[in-house]
Amino acid sequence: MKKTPGEIENHLKEFPEALRSMVMNATSGWENVLDKLQLGGEQKYGWGLVRLIAKKETEKLIHPGWQWVKSDEGEVVLVAKEDEAPLLAHALATEEGSYRQLIPVRGPIEPVVSRETRKEGFGAFLPPALICWEPGGKVKQNQKMRVEENGIWKPV
Repeated sequence: MKKTPGEIENHLKEFPEALRSMVMNATSGWENVLDKLQLGGEQKYGWGLVRLIAKKETEKLIHPGWQWVKSDEGEVVLVAKEDEAPLLAHALATEEGSYRQLIPVRGPIEPVVSRETRKEGFGAFLPPALICWEPGGKVKQNQKMRVEENGIWKPV
């Protein structure tokens, strides 16, 4: 069932005013920036050339094994609805600077490295490498994950 903008606004009334305003501001006119979106590190070829051809609205927010919920602290997080729910993104395997495993996952790990463009120059900042579970790793039911700013999932 397709939701009208009014129905979406009514659903957002369940959220605190500050969060509701952020969501409405962030989502208004989002289609207009898709032609300016840069995917990956390439700016002149490859992923840098993607553009929106068509869009499709859907009721599904994510994979059927996951759902968005509000945590006890009022934070919106992902929760695995089933055992063996697949990770849909890299997920932190260890705490930064530590070798302590955060959650049990069935699957391989890999280092995730990146470069950030800042005032100092293009790709000049090198954040620390993160040890992550690869997408596709399996987690247990009820595992909660927060989507971090960089897109990496962090266990809650």
